[in-house]
Amino acid sequence: MWEGFAQRYGNNSLVVGADLRNELRKAGGVAPTWGTGDLSTDWAAAATTCGNRILAFSPTWLIVVEGLNYANDLKDAFLHPIVLDIPDRLVYSAHDYSWQQPEVHNYVSFREYLDTMWGGLATASTSDARKAVPLWVGEFGENTDSRWWGWILRYLKERKFGFSYWAVDGEQRLGQEESFGLLEMDYATVRDEWKLTDLQSLQ
Repeated sequence: MWEGFAQRYGNNSLVVGADLRNELRKAGGVAPTWGTGDLSTDWAAAATTCGNRILAFSPTWLIVVEGLNYANDLKDAFLHPIVLDIPDRLVYSAHDYSWQQPEVHNYVSFREYLDTMWGGLATASTSDARKAVPLWVGEFGENTDSRWWGWILRYLKERKFGFSYWAVDGEQRLGQEESFGLLEMDYATVRDEWKLTDLQSLQ
């Protein structure tokens, strides 16, 4: 499938990359792994193979690789990083929501947790043996002005991560409200002005 997309859109300047798979998680009793070498479950191995096959057709594309556990867990990438055939094409992507967090009581603990799970991949110091890799926060969202919301905004500002917010639209599926949406179900009315102002402060 990805080879077909790469062939079709490889020369389209509006397409800059491929996010290989959304929110890996346990399914059918089988949990994905990272760097284990078990090709039946090893997402890092599969993403490497897929990324290289895409780059064979579209060598300028970015290859976006999400973490495990609904894209919240990239900690094994510290020990088992993905290495593609063409350098400087890899982008890790994380998702973060309030329910994915352990019980933390202050911002310092929150920041340390995210750095351990994924944020630290992009902030390696020059003294580290590993190389810092670009990281994109592919999803985060909230429907209340919560403590978590304030913390994630502060974290994104401090780390200067690029992001996409979930979601713009106010309709999750036909007739069902998307409470995290920036817009109401009419796709025109801003749902929460405070949220829009907060997100604009990150830009």
